[in-house]
Amino acid sequence: MPEEADQVRFVAAPHDTSEITGTSDLRTAGIDSPDLAGGPLPGGPPLLASRLTPPPPPEPGLLRPRLVERVERGASGPVTLLLAPAGWGKTAVLSTWARAERDGPAPAWVTVGEGDTARRLWGYLAAALRTAAVDDPDEGPPPPVPDGPPRPEQLESLAAALAGRERPVLLVLDDLHRVTDPAALSGLEFLLQHTDGRLRLVAGARREPPLALHRWRLAGELTLIGPDELAFTTDEVADLLVAHGVPVPAPAVPRLAERTAGWPAGLRFAALALADGTDPARAVDRFAGDQPDVAAYLRDEVLAPLGPATRDVLRRVAVAVAVRADLAAALTGRADAGQVLAEAARDGGFLLQDGGNPQWYRPHPLLADVLRDELGRLPADEVRELHRRAADWYAAHDRPAEAVRHALTAGEWTAAAELLVSRWPELAPDEPTAAPAPPEPPAHQVRRDPELALAAAAERAYAGDPAAADGQLRRALAHADDLPAPRRDRFRRLAAAVELSLARLGGNHQGVREAADRLLATASGPAADAGADPRAGAAERDDVRAVAGAAHGLVALAEGELPAARTRFAEAREAARRAGRPRTELLCVSRSAALEAARGALRAAEELAGEALAMPACQGWSARADCGYAYLALALVAWHRDRPAEAVAHLALAGPATAGPGGAALAALCRA
Repeated sequence: MPEEADQVRFVAAPHDTSEITGTSDLRTAGIDSPDLAGGPLPGGPPLLASRLTPPPPPEPGLLRPRLVERVERGASGPVTLLLAPAGWGKTAVLSTWARAERDGPAPAWVTVGEGDTARRLWGYLAAALRTAAVDDPDEGPPPPVPDGPPRPEQLESLAAALAGRERPVLLVLDDLHRVTDPAALSGLEFLLQHTDGRLRLVAGARREPPLALHRWRLAGELTLIGPDELAFTTDEVADLLVAHGVPVPAPAVPRLAERTAGWPAGLRFAALALADGTDPARAVDRFAGDQPDVAAYLRDEVLAPLGPATRDVLRRVAVAVAVRADLAAALTGRADAGQVLAEAARDGGFLLQDGGNPQWYRPHPLLADVLRDELGRLPADEVRELHRRAADWYAAHDRPAEAVRHALTAGEWTAAAELLVSRWPELAPDEPTAAPAPPEPPAHQVRRDPELALAAAAERAYAGDPAAADGQLRRALAHADDLPAPRRDRFRRLAAAVELSLARLGGNHQGVREAADRLLATASGPAADAGADPRAGAAERDDVRAVAGAAHGLVALAEGELPAARTRFAEAREAARRAGRPRTELLCVSRSAALEAARGALRAAEELAGEALAMPACQGWSARADCGYAYLALALVAWHRDRPAEAVAHLALAGPATAGPGGAALAALCRA
């Protein structure tokens, strides 16, 4: 035999498998090892032993007991499916589980090959099922298994033989997504339905296989393990780094988990990259999808299998952090863009959904880096047009912060300044949404319109970049003295609002109070003359009271001054309602709900939380923190009413609210 035989073993067996009655028969048939009982297809190539054995898990190995136990529990039912895109560790989990010690024979293993015909697949299935039978001599002679697509009478005979077994046969089919012909699995589906639970399928696939999964799903007999479960937890990330010998400081571990969204392949790439660096903490912050190995993997394994239309939609919507169907349609000019996104997100993992209505989509953080690189390869005028469209859409859908960002990126300087002047109350950051910084406005534009630099400062504050925001604020202030009086008064109001945002970002309570008071002072004089400044708004006083009052309420809540916070939020809410500022109103209502829950006013907390969650502004990722306080309030209500399951469910939806000032203490109380 050629030298390659040391690496790839072939298995030979008689064509008439019904004559095989035991291990000795297998050996005399030319099979070297009873755990590789296979057979060549008549007139076809022999079977590869490597496809009939579980591959070794990647090194260095990391045992993830929770997933092995999850598969073991699932294998007590008819179908267990690990469904996730490339690199989510499906094969590693299946292999670890299959190799684990257990009572009875090991699971039969088949790795499905690319382009396997029904005949070829059944050749491997026959070998695997015979292996399982031979390895369990207490069950008696193995059932007759056809080497090709079985005829109906053969299927019935095999099903009856399997149903008569005392112990079930566990069959692993890895890479099941490679089967594209439904007829190839019709026989297997028949066996799963007619063996009285004695044949149990455990499979790994990138997308749903051509099986009638709905039958088992409706019967509650389908175990589905997806990307959310396969993702590494923070503790598992730490264990992986230890296994790779990478000394990463503890605070950097959750940052890496968030940056990779727990993607196993991405974490292994990160561990290899960090092992070569001298400053692991800094390397964690710099790890991104533009790493050559990561980018190549994502392009080859995630983007390449998609159709050209899907790839183009994903590239163009990458101008936004998250999109929904109508935004995608506005960006791409395709009426079916939402359908394209839904199809791409079906298997999860790399295009995430927020579960809202309407549905928002956001790419995996590392894939977002690759898509932005793809976007950057478009002509510059096309990219600017995409940002202009995004700015128009966000402005029309009450999302001024995103509108300002895209207007600045598109070079729409006048539009960006106008958005600040007319929509400034809703540019205050709550849960900062990190996004690439737009280009800095040119100096001559800032000299002519200092509000433009204020807009850039407000956008950077909203994105959680206080250093850049402070720099733009200083640029704006340098040109403020040259403004005419009415416009100068308005400028001071806007500057005070930006200073308030920076104080909130820095957690400076005294700075928040002082900036809020300065903002209130700008509303104590006569109303701005709309004739002298056409950008003046009729509800400026209410805007000021809403923003400043909400800021005072947040500080009081964080410091445990509940009566003062309650009063401030109530006054700010009324002002926001009069001014027509739904996002400011949402902030006040959601925090009031948490406040009332902390006071033990359960009915009031429940009512306020319901009001917050019903608001149109409470949708999509950009409202997670505001809505999170409503869920936190509901969790506390459920805890007080001794409903722990409800409390856990609501707490899981609270998201960033459980990490904010005050929210962390309330969440800890609930968890305790």
